[in-house]
Amino acid sequence: MSTAQVPYLNCIRNTLTASMCLQNFGSQIVERHNKPEIEVKTSKELVLNPVIIARNKNERVLIETSINSIRISVSIKKSDEVDVILAKKFVRYTTTNNNNNNNNNNNNNNNNNNNNNNNNNNNNNNNNNNNNNNNNNNNNNNNNNNNNNNNNNNNNK
Repeated sequence: MSTAQVPYLNCIRNTLTASMCLQNFGSQIVERHNKPEIEVKTSKELVLNPVIIARNKNERVLIETSINSIRISVSIKKSDEVDVILAKKFVRYTTTNNNNNNNNNNNNNNNNNNNNNNNNNNNNNNNNNNNNNNNNNNNNNNNNNNNNNNNNNNNNK
């Protein structure tokens, strides 16, 4: 890496570090929705001003930040054939890696939801069984008490 790029890259690193202060923030419009504000832009107060860091016309980074998301657009110089190939490989890697992570997260969320539903069903079944057992025990106790009362009444006669 050339020494001329160091300040440019440090500036990008510092700006990204500052903009990564994200938090979980639900939608103000629809209950139980948590969408990236940088994409939907429903509230202007939740989206910060975009920052452009440019070394020259061909090399620049656009950083758009909101309360719960960040979007980074990178423009890389492609002066020769090697730079073009590297840029294509970089784009392919980032898009496939992003899609794989999203699919894995969705699968994990679905599995967790299914497990929670199964656990809830099992708990409900156990509770119902316990309630039925308690009712049966109460009925048996009532029958025993009635029999004892009848026996006592017969003995008193």
